[in-house]
Amino acid sequence: MARHAPLLLAPPEASEEDRSDAELFRAETDPDVLAGFLSDAARYPGWAEGLVRPRTEGELARLLVEAGRRGVPVTPAAQRTSLTGASVPEGGWVMDLSALGHGIGAVRVDRGVRAATAPARVLLGEFQGRVEEEGLFYPPDPTSRHEASLGATVACNASGARSFRYGPTREWVARVRVVLPTGEVADVRRGQCTAEPGGEFVLLRPGGGELRVPAPGPVPEGVKSSLGYGVGRGEAPDLVDLFVGSEGTLGVLTEVEVRLLPVPELTLAALAFFPTEDAGLAFVEAARRGGGGVAVRCLEWFDRGSLERARGRFERFRIPGDAAAAVYFEQECDAAAAGDVAGAWWGLLAASGVCGGDDGVQVADDDRGREAFRAFRHAVPAAVNEEGARLGRRKLGTDLAWPRPLLRPMMRTYHEVLDDLPGSLPEADLAALRLRHAAVPRSVPWLLFGHVGDCHLHANLLPRDDAEAEAAAMACRELARRAVAAGGSVAGEHGIGKSKRSLLREMVGEEGIRRMARIKLALDPKGFLGRGNIIPPESLGLGKPAPTGA
Repeated sequence: MARHAPLLLAPPEASEEDRSDAELFRAETDPDVLAGFLSDAARYPGWAEGLVRPRTEGELARLLVEAGRRGVPVTPAAQRTSLTGASVPEGGWVMDLSALGHGIGAVRVDRGVRAATAPARVLLGEFQGRVEEEGLFYPPDPTSRHEASLGATVACNASGARSFRYGPTREWVARVRVVLPTGEVADVRRGQCTAEPGGEFVLLRPGGGELRVPAPGPVPEGVKSSLGYGVGRGEAPDLVDLFVGSEGTLGVLTEVEVRLLPVPELTLAALAFFPTEDAGLAFVEAARRGGGGVAVRCLEWFDRGSLERARGRFERFRIPGDAAAAVYFEQECDAAAAGDVAGAWWGLLAASGVCGGDDGVQVADDDRGREAFRAFRHAVPAAVNEEGARLGRRKLGTDLAWPRPLLRPMMRTYHEVLDDLPGSLPEADLAALRLRHAAVPRSVPWLLFGHVGDCHLHANLLPRDDAEAEAAAMACRELARRAVAAGGSVAGEHGIGKSKRSLLREMVGEEGIRRMARIKLALDPKGFLGRGNIIPPESLGLGKPAPTGA
C-alpha cells in the first residue's frame, strides 16, 4: 500500500564560503560574457539582463528568494546542451550552475545497495566512469553524456540508445535534493512522499504551515516520452517524479541519488548496413521480437542521408556504396553464451538481407571498438549541426516517438510529409506559403536517425532559404500532429523547453496545460523560475516581469 505521507521541507545548508548579499546579487552584465549563455546546442536564441553564479546551496537559495522578491525571471543553465531552449533565458537572470557545490570527488558509491549519490553539476560521463570503477553500471546514455551534467539529464528525463532495454532516467532516480523557488529545500526519496491519483502532495514548511502541490497526471503508456510533470511507474504519484523532467521550472537540483546495476559481463555490438530501407526495417522488427538468444539492448537507425554525412567524417567505418540504411545494435550476455548469441544475430541479419561483402556487418570486439561506434553515432548529429551553421540557419529537428507497434506507419509518415510538402501540408499552411513566397518547396533536405527500437527517430531538416525554412517548420508541426493522433509523444527524450510549447498543447490539450500550470504555481507562485519552459507564460496568468534592477 502506498504511503501518502507529508514531506518536511528544510532550510538550505549554510557554508563559510557563502558571499555577502551585495556581492552575490551583483549580476554580471558584460555582453561578451552573457553571449556565451544566450544559445544552446540547437542554436535557440535568447537574451538576458544579467548572469549570476551561485557556488553553494545557501547562495542558490538566497538568489532565488531575491529574484522572487524583485520579480526577475531566472533560467537555470549548466552545460547548455539543451536542444529545446530550456537553458536559454528570455530576459531576467541566467543562472550558471556549473560551479554549484562539489565536483566528481564528492560522488559516493554504495556497492552494497547498488546506488550512487552525486552533486548535480557532475558531468554524466564522468559519473558513469566513476561508478564503473566500482564494477557498477548506470544505464541512461544520452549522446551528450560527456557534455551534459547529471542534474540536467534528470531535469529533462533524458534517455538515449539504451532506453529500449532500460527506460529513461526517471526509472533510475531514487532521491533528489532540490532548492525550491521559495528558498526551501526538498530532500525526498522515492516512496517517501506520495499522493492519491488526482490528489495532492503535502509539504510541511520549516517555519510552520504547509504547501499543497497537485499531483501530476500519468505519463503516456506504451510510448517513449520525456514529458515532465508526470507520474512514473508505481502505485501512486511520487514527489520525485514531479521534479524529473520538470526542466528547471519547479526547483533547482543540487544532488541526485540513482540506482545502479552490475557492469555487464560482455556486450556484443555491431553496425549492419542494408541495401534498402525495407530490409533494415525487417531486421529491426525481427530483433525487437527477440527469441533464440536475441535480447536487444539498443537499436539505432541511420538513413541514407545520415550515412552520406557520416561517410565524410568517419573514415574508420567503411560504409558500403549501396547502403540505404544502417542499424547499430547491442546485446549484453555472459561470455559463455557469446557464441550462441552471435550466431542468433547472424541468422537475423542473413534473413533480412544485409549488404554483401566484408563491410556489410562490422563488429566491435572490445571497449575501444564500442566507443568508436558511439563516436560514429555522435558524428551524424554533429555533422548536421555544422551543416546548419554553414547554411547560416537553424536546423529543424523532431523528437517524436510513436507507439512501438507502429514502426512501418511511422516510417511511411515521414516519407509522405517530407518527400511531398505540397501534397501533405494543411491547405491553410500552403496558402500562407504561397502568399509569402514565389513557390512552395517540393521538399527540404532531410535525414532521419535515432532510436528505432523505441519507434523514436529524429528527423532533421536543413532549409537553405526563407521559403524552405517556413515550409520545414510547417512540416515539423504536421509530423507532430500525426504522431499525437497515433498516440505518440512530441518529446521522446529532449523535453519541451521553449521551442516545443505549441506542440505540447497538441499533445495534452488545454486541460493538460492548465493542470501543469496549477502545479507550477503551487511551488512558484510568481512563476519566475524557468519562465517560458514547458508552460506558455500566458497560461500562468502573470503579467510581464519587472526590470532586473527593480
